[in-house]
Amino acid sequence: MLYGESYHIHLYTSGIYFLRDRSLIDKLYDTGLDELRVHPKNLKSTGVRELTREIKAEYPAWSIGFEMPSIPYRALDLVDLIRFADSHGLDFVNLNEFEFTDINYGTLREWGFVSVLHNSAVRDSKEAALEAFVAVKDDTEIPLHFCSSGSKDGIQLKQRYRRRAKSVKRPFEFVSEDGLLEFARLTVFDSKSFDLLIRMLEKLEIPSDYYAAKPDMLCVDIVDVIAVEIIDELRKNRKFVVT
Repeated sequence: MLYGESYHIHLYTSGIYFLRDRSLIDKLYDTGLDELRVHPKNLKSTGVRELTREIKAEYPAWSIGFEMPSIPYRALDLVDLIRFADSHGLDFVNLNEFEFTDINYGTLREWGFVSVLHNSAVRDSKEAALEAFVAVKDDTEIPLHFCSSGSKDGIQLKQRYRRRAKSVKRPFEFVSEDGLLEFARLTVFDSKSFDLLIRMLEKLEIPSDYYAAKPDMLCVDIVDVIAVEIIDELRKNRKFVVT
């Protein structure tokens, strides 16, 4: 494996393709998948549930459980899912706070769902998860987890941005704590000034991998600390204006 055996890999899936082709499960296990998180699209359907139970029975050492949004007013169905998972030896049930997205917004509004004020979470989603957890706390032992919309936005999404930024960053860009790419941009207003700008950078012996010239945009992207150091010098040169 590229990152070594200690690198944890999990798959979040509806399980539909496993119903069509059971050999996919064996292939995933042989490939080195560590954890399978199954999202039953329909809380009351039995097909994916039974398949998940069968996978766990066949691969008892494999971490397998359910993960899905906590849908408001469906606490009883969530309780039923949790009890099923617990009785068949699954490893966990993860409930995520239900959220509005660009894709589902119209449909959820038609169904009468309302968002909370401070983020995209659906109102009463958290309460449904809490109601389900309270209902099973005395007669189940399966680990239960709840991921709030704020946690996903503040932690998971930020970490995803950081990983993405590190993979696409140019040599002179800095990845911030929020996963943003930071650099400075020096912009001029005509091609003659652009040529003068490039010559000045060369005269100052700025390494070529510390900046990227964009003649079509009449600008230079550059290490931000270098830009701060030379901006006054550039503005003193009356042959062109830099912003």
